[in-house]
Amino acid sequence: GNAATQAFLDASLHGQYWDATYPIDYAASHGFLLFVEYLHNTQLPQLASEMALNAAATNGHLDVVTFLHDSRSDGCTTDAMDGAATNGHLNIVTFLHHHRAEGCTVKAMDMAADYGHLEIVKFLHAERTEGCTVYALNAAASSGHLEVVEFLASNQLGQPFLAIDFAVQHGHLDVVRYLHEQHGAMCLKSYFDLCADAATKAYLQDSTKHPALWDMEPLDFAAGEDREDLVAWFEQIGHSTYTAQAMDRAAANGLVGVVKRLHDTRTEGCTVDAMDYASANGHLTVLQTLYEYYGHRYTSLALDLAAGNGHLEVLVWFDSMTSDARRMIQPTSNAMDWAARNGHLDVIEYLHDHKSTPCSPKALDLAAKMGHLDIVMWLYVTRGAVATPSTMDAAACGGHLEIVQYLHSTFPDVPWSSKTVDGALRAGHVEIADWCVAHGLPQSAATKDLAAKKGSLALVRRFCQDEPVSYLCDALEAATQYGHVTVVEFIHSMYRLFVLRKPYKKAHKGNHVAVCRYLEATHLEFWAQNAVDVAASHNNLPWVQWLMAKKKEMASAAAIDHAAANGHFEMVQWLHDNGCACTTDAMDAAAALGRLDMVTWFHETRREGCTTDAMDLASQHGHFDVMRWLHLHREEGCTAYALNICAFTGRLDILQWLSEIISVSTKSSSVLADVQAEDFDPDLDPSEVEAMKALPDERTLQPPAPKEASRMKLKSDSTDMLDLSSEHGHVDMVVWLTEQTKMMASTDAMDKAAMNGHLGVVKYLHARRLEGCTHRAMDWAAANGHLEVVKFLSTNRGEGCTTHAMDLAAKFGHLEVLQWLYDNREEGCTMAAIEEATKNGHLEVVQWLYQESDEGSVLNVIDYAVMQGHVEIVQWLHEAKSEHWSAAAVDAARHKRHTAVLEYVDSWL
Repeated sequence: GNAATQAFLDASLHGQYWDATYPIDYAASHGFLLFVEYLHNTQLPQLASEMALNAAATNGHLDVVTFLHDSRSDGCTTDAMDGAATNGHLNIVTFLHHHRAEGCTVKAMDMAADYGHLEIVKFLHAERTEGCTVYALNAAASSGHLEVVEFLASNQLGQPFLAIDFAVQHGHLDVVRYLHEQHGAMCLKSYFDLCADAATKAYLQDSTKHPALWDMEPLDFAAGEDREDLVAWFEQIGHSTYTAQAMDRAAANGLVGVVKRLHDTRTEGCTVDAMDYASANGHLTVLQTLYEYYGHRYTSLALDLAAGNGHLEVLVWFDSMTSDARRMIQPTSNAMDWAARNGHLDVIEYLHDHKSTPCSPKALDLAAKMGHLDIVMWLYVTRGAVATPSTMDAAACGGHLEIVQYLHSTFPDVPWSSKTVDGALRAGHVEIADWCVAHGLPQSAATKDLAAKKGSLALVRRFCQDEPVSYLCDALEAATQYGHVTVVEFIHSMYRLFVLRKPYKKAHKGNHVAVCRYLEATHLEFWAQNAVDVAASHNNLPWVQWLMAKKKEMASAAAIDHAAANGHFEMVQWLHDNGCACTTDAMDAAAALGRLDMVTWFHETRREGCTTDAMDLASQHGHFDVMRWLHLHREEGCTAYALNICAFTGRLDILQWLSEIISVSTKSSSVLADVQAEDFDPDLDPSEVEAMKALPDERTLQPPAPKEASRMKLKSDSTDMLDLSSEHGHVDMVVWLTEQTKMMASTDAMDKAAMNGHLGVVKYLHARRLEGCTHRAMDWAAANGHLEVVKFLSTNRGEGCTTHAMDLAAKFGHLEVLQWLYDNREEGCTMAAIEEATKNGHLEVVQWLYQESDEGSVLNVIDYAVMQGHVEIVQWLHEAKSEHWSAAAVDAARHKRHTAVLEYVDSWL
C-alpha cells in the first residue's frame, strides 16, 4: 500500500516482467543470470520457452546462454546464432556452433557482413556451410565495410558488379576504388547521380573510364574494352543493344580480335571513327584489318592524329595505298602543328619531304610552349617560320629558358610583349622572368607585384633601385603571404621595413614555416609597438604614409614626440597635417636638439607647449639661441638644473646669462642618484674608477628620448657646480664661480681635477681656495698617468698619497709615474703592483719592478701572464727569472685559446 514503492515498481521493468508469458524468457533477454537461476530453481511449470536462449544469444549474454544450455531443455532455434552473428557476439556464435545442433541460416553471414563483423564472417565461412546471399556483399559495400568487402569478393561471395552501385550511391570511395581496380566493376550512371560524396564522384569522373561508359550503350563499351565479364553482366541485367560504337571503340583500343569477332558475329559495323582513332593510337594491324573489311573508311583526321602522336609507320602505310581515295584524303595543317607540339621531328620531316604538308603559325608557338627547341630551330631554318610575341610568351609560360634565349637572339627585331615576363612569373618560372627583365623585355604594371608574390629576389632587387617605399611594403607583404623567405629577409634587412601581424598570420595559415620562423625571430618587438610610431621613429615618411593610407593604421602621440626628438621636422609636419597628437615632450626634445625652427613651429602651430625641461635641456646641450628664444616667447622658464649643468658642459656664457636674468636656487629639485656616484672611494677597484672617468662630455652628450629628459639631469647641491666644473677642467668657470659667487666646494674638486689631469684647475684651487684635497688626488693622478699633477701635489701639498698610487700606476702601465714615485716618495707599493702589471701585459713595468723593488722576488707571477696570454712576459719571467708555470695556468690558457703562449709552453715540454 506504499504509494512511493508502487510508483517505483511501475516506472521500472517490473511491469514488463509481470506481463511476460514466460518469466525466464524475459530475465534471459536482459542478462539477469541470478534471477534466471532463481526462477529455474523454483521448478514451477511454464517458466521458459526456446525464446529464452534465442534472446540471450542475440543480446550477448554468454553466461545466461551457457546456463540455459547446461540446465534447461527448452532449446533454441537458428535465430540464436543468427541474432548473435548480427550483433557481433563471436564468442556466442562459437559456443552455439560447438555445443548445439540448431545451427544458423544465411541470415547470419548476411547480417554480420552488413554490420561489419569481419571475424564472424570469416568464422561462418570457414566453419559452417550455410553461406550467404548476394545481400552480404551488397550490404557491406553499402555500409562501407572495406575489409568485409575484400574478404567476400576475394572468396567469390556476391557480385562485385552489383555491389559497386551501392558503394557509389553511399559515397564509400575506398570500397568503390577496390571493387573497380581489383574486380573491374563499373557502376551505372543512375547510381553515380545519387552519390553525394564529391571525392567519390571526382574519382569516377577523372580517374576511370566511367565517362566513356555513360556516353554510350553499355554493351558497346564492354565489347570495345574486350571485357567479356562486363558483356555478360550487362546482358544479365537486361541490356541487349549494340551499335557501331562497339567496333569503333575496339579499334581505338587496338583490339583486333574484338574487331574481327564483331565483324563476324554482328551487323552494326563501324564508322569512320574506327580507322581514324586506330590511326591516332598507332594500331596498324587494326587499320589493315578494317581496310580489308571496309576499304577507305577514314578521314584526314586519321592522318592528322597519326602525325600528332608520332606514328610515322602509320603515315607510311597510308601512303603505300595507291588509289584515288589516298590522293583525295590528305593531312591538314593540323598534322604538322600537332607533331610540332608533341615533339615528333621525324614525322615533321616526313610530312615536309613527302607530302608538302602545310603548317600554321601555331606550329612554332606550340613547339615553343612544349619545349621542343630542335623543332623550333627546324621550323625557322627549313620552313622559314618567324617568331611572334605569342611564341615568346608560350616558351616563357612553358618554362623553357633555352627557347626564350634562342628566340631573343634569333629574332632581335620582334617587339616582345610584357605578357612574356608576367606569364613566366604566373607560371612560377622565376628564373625566366629574371632573365627576360635583365635582357630588356618589357614589363607591365602587374610585373612588380608578381615578382614579390612569386619570390623573384632578383627582380625585387632590381625594382627596389628606383621604386618608392610603398612598393617595398607591398612586396614585403606579398612575399610574406606567399612564403618567399629570401625576399622577406632581403627587404627587411636592407630597408629596415617590417611586416604587420596580419600577413604573418596568413603565412602561418599557409604553412610557410621558414617565413614564420624568420618573422618570429625579428618582428616580435615591432608587433608589440604601434606600427606608425616605429615608422616615424625611423624617419621613413613613405612607410608612415603607406601604413596610414593603405592599412588604416593610426599613430599615437609618441610618433610626433619621437620624430621631434630625432630632428625629423618633415615627419613632424606631415603627422601634424594628418591629425596626429603629441605631448610637451615634443617641444622639449626639439629644444634639446637645438632645433629652433621646430621649437618656433611647435609654439606657433600646436597648443601642447613645453615644460621647464625645454630650457634645462637646451642648457645641457649648449643651445644658447634656443634658451634666449624660450625666455622671450614662453613662460615655463627653467629650473636650477639649467645653471648646474653648465658646470658639467663648461658653458660659462650660458651660466653668466642665466645668473643675470633669473633668480633661482642652486639647490635642484630634480635629482637622480644613479647618474653621478655618491662617493669617491679611493679603495675602489680600478675598473670602477675607469667607469667614473667615462662621464660624458659635450661631444658625446646625445639628445635624450623625450620621456627620459628629466632623468638626464645630474645631481646638484651647493657644492656640485664647483666640484663638477673642476672635475671637467673648466678653469674659467672655476675662476668665475670662485670670484663672482659664493659657491661652495668640497675636496672632490681638487681630487677629481687631479684624477682627470687638469693641472691648471689643481693649481688654481690650491692657490685660491681652502677646501684642499685628500690623498686620493695623488693616488688617482698616478693611476691615470698624470705625472705633472703628481709632481705638483707632492711638491705643494701635504696630503700625500698611499700605496695605491704606485700599485695603480703599475696596473695601468705608467712607468714614468712609477719611477718618479719610487724616487721621490716613501709610500712604496704592495704585491698588487707586480700582479696587476703582469695581468695587464706591461712588460717594462714588470722588468722594472723586479729590478728596483723587493716585492719582485717574493711571488711567482708567471701564472698571471700565462692565463692572460702575455707571451713576452712569460718568456722573460721563465728565461730571465727562472719562474715556472703551473698546470692549472696552462689549462686556463688552453681554455682561452692563447695560441702564442701555448706554443711557447709546449716548446719547453
